[in-house]
Amino acid sequence: MKICMLAPEFLPNWGGVGTYIVELIKHLPEDFEIIVITPDRGEVDTQSLHDNLKVIKTNKAGDTFMYNLKFQYSCLRKVPELVKKEEIDVIHSHTAHMPDLLLSFKKFDIPVVTTVHSTIKLQRRGTKMATSFWDAEFSEKMTYLLYPFLRLAEEFYFSREREYITVSNWMLNYLEQEYNLGAVEVIYNSVDTDFFYKRKDFKFVNPEMYKNREVILYCGRLIGLKGVSMLIKSMKDVIKRHGNALFLFAGRGNQSYFENLLRELGIPGKNYEFLGHVDYNRLVEYYSVSDAFVLPSFHENLPTSLLEAMACEVPCIATDVGGVPEVIKDGENGFILNAGDAKGLADAINNVLKNPEEFRRIGIKSRENIVKNFSWGENVKEITRLYNEVSVK
Repeated sequence: MKICMLAPEFLPNWGGVGTYIVELIKHLPEDFEIIVITPDRGEVDTQSLHDNLKVIKTNKAGDTFMYNLKFQYSCLRKVPELVKKEEIDVIHSHTAHMPDLLLSFKKFDIPVVTTVHSTIKLQRRGTKMATSFWDAEFSEKMTYLLYPFLRLAEEFYFSREREYITVSNWMLNYLEQEYNLGAVEVIYNSVDTDFFYKRKDFKFVNPEMYKNREVILYCGRLIGLKGVSMLIKSMKDVIKRHGNALFLFAGRGNQSYFENLLRELGIPGKNYEFLGHVDYNRLVEYYSVSDAFVLPSFHENLPTSLLEAMACEVPCIATDVGGVPEVIKDGENGFILNAGDAKGLADAINNVLKNPEEFRRIGIKSRENIVKNFSWGENVKEITRLYNEVSVK
């Protein structure tokens, strides 16, 4: 079986789609051959991912809106050439990036499987709820400005015949209602539970630095859609009750905007730290030193960072968006609140920090749920089955 993976995000990894692609490749059967087409983000080590992996780099990429358009054009040029040279069985694409949008105008006998991680319509809706145009990050502003065109492109994209995977039942229902898509399979996002577990031995993070701190971790892009402003607005109330609280922000994005907001709100510098991009080896250790994990988003499908944190037994607080309620049962293995409710978020964080023993038990339940329902072992079998089914149609 030879798979051509159109990877708008890959290595070095900086997003949920990239995490999904990297982990999927790692867990595909050894006899599969995988060709990844991806934007060029510099030299990366891919040898540990899969024995039969070939990476073809296209345009240079930055963490901005424009690389999507460049990558779509690169796929238009590269994929037909690759199809002629290689005996490709399945093309696997990912949206909301739509890397094969322009390829839709070409005739292919090769089946296409598309994993729907999000849609542009949902991202715009979440961004409008989260922030104004002027405070938005560059990629969010471009989505605002180009939305009429992007909406039409997305509707055309979903009108093409292909096999669809989505990673939550919530997204399945949305696609059926908004785009009348009937043939969609739900195969949950997954994590490597043999890697993501609560660490006691540390190689990359010094746990002594956090020994007498109450650590609250955010992991994601620093953009309005992700609810970073809501988290920052909750911080003052938390710090009043827990003066040694430390908020860690892991991820890239509009950092300067959020640093200014922290200063405007008078949040002491000793109570927060921006970590920038954090690789897997460090990230699992940051989960392991955290007392709470916060996902304050205005839109998500089924976020990988939430699954990773739960696998590491961190008590999780998340907004009631997308597929989050399919993972968290409020009060049983985590906590759910309304998007935009900064006061409710502060109350939830304070509650977790005040009762560490009680919430340690909730963390253990969280991991049990992830191991049972959201680990790659079973879910990759479903994706492999789908590849086999579509390749013989």
